Formats: sequence, structure tokens, C-alpha cells
Amino acid sequence: MTYDQVVAVVGTDADDSESQFERDKTGYAGPTLTVWKTWVNPDGSKLRVGFVESKLEQKQFKRKGRDNASEEVIGTPKTEVPLLGPSKTGQSGR
Repeated sequence: MTYDQVVAVVGTDADDSESQFERDKTGYAGPTLTVWKTWVNPDGSKLRVGFVESKLEQKQFKRKGRDNASEEVIGTPKTEVPLLGPSKTGQSGR
């Protein structure tokens, strides 16, 4: 999936972007640059999606922990977290 395809599913552009350089990433012949895009919901939960060479590589969903102070991460590198499309109202849960 490309960033544009993720935007089509989520329904809006990302709220934030950052880059992460890794010299020895497993499964790659050389150094990689992961571009992270983050969507933030009104409740503070976040969808964080990482792209390597413009292709979706990693997905994470973060939400407040039970203590309301820490963050709980669902989905880590190479795990599947389904991307939810727009709701029936046309909103992406924002």
C-alpha cells in the first residue's frame, strides 16, 4: 500500500510525519529510511504507519493504557493491524 492508498482508506491526510534511519534493518540489503505518518483521534488514540521506499511496512495503533497515563501499542513491526475505512457517515473516526 502507498501513502495515497492509506489516505483513501483513512479519509484524511496524516497529522504528523517523521523519519527513522536504520543502518542494519533485518530483511534489507542496505540502510533504510522509514517515513512514519501519524493520525491522531480526538480521544488521543493514534494510527502510526511506516513506509519504506514508499510502501507500507509497519502499522501501529496506540491508545491510552488503563492507567490513562501510559500508551498501549497494538501492532508492532511486521504485525497486522487492519486499517479501518471511513464510517458510514463518511468520517474516519476523527
